[in-house]
Amino acid sequence: FDGSVFDKENTKELEKDFDIPSYFSEDLFKYVGHKRRPPHRWVVFGPPRSGSSVHVDPLATSAWNALISGQKRWVLYPPDKGLSKPLLKPKGIGLDGESVTWFQKAYPMTQTREWSEVGGCPKSFDVVQNAGEIMFVPDGWWHAVWNAEDVMGVTENGVSAERWALEVIGSGAAAGAGEAEQEGRARRPPLARWLARPSPRLTLGLPRPDGASHSARTRAARAPPPAAG
Repeated sequence: FDGSVFDKENTKELEKDFDIPSYFSEDLFKYVGHKRRPPHRWVVFGPPRSGSSVHVDPLATSAWNALISGQKRWVLYPPDKGLSKPLLKPKGIGLDGESVTWFQKAYPMTQTREWSEVGGCPKSFDVVQNAGEIMFVPDGWWHAVWNAEDVMGVTENGVSAERWALEVIGSGAAAGAGEAEQEGRARRPPLARWLARPSPRLTLGLPRPDGASHSARTRAARAPPPAAG
């Protein structure tokens, strides 16, 4: 991951070589200013068997990943109250933080009857991404990536007005929200606190909690059938 390539004098022109897909153009982090904005855009290179072990992206951000060359395998788990890091990255099975190790030792556990039917954990979405395709990861989804070939791509994280509304307005303004949804919001206040820090340049027209429409909405890409093997 190289997040500095778009800031360096001799490489920042690369940003003009691509356009952000219209589905993902809305990102409220742009209102906090470049210096206060957390890292959000990267050029990604990786050899076969590299990747990212299972994780959730920070600050309630969603991500899009455009693959320029190579092939990636993705595994995604939808948000679920019972799904936690100890279940997806259990201790005592030899995990070392590497993607390939997680796929070899932890992933098979999530494909068993004990995982879904007995344990009640959500089944995974298994996706193969080829060159020229864009993968979208909604916020709150656990996901892992394994590079099947040498890969190169561009990826970016952001947050939409819809997600801001859920984070900032919170459970108090959504009286109809279920217990699990309210608990989820309570566990994830860092985004609201971070963006709410005083800034003379920060002015947001927040959407109303009554479901008012937004200027742009994003939609999760439908995952293709699980890859064989």
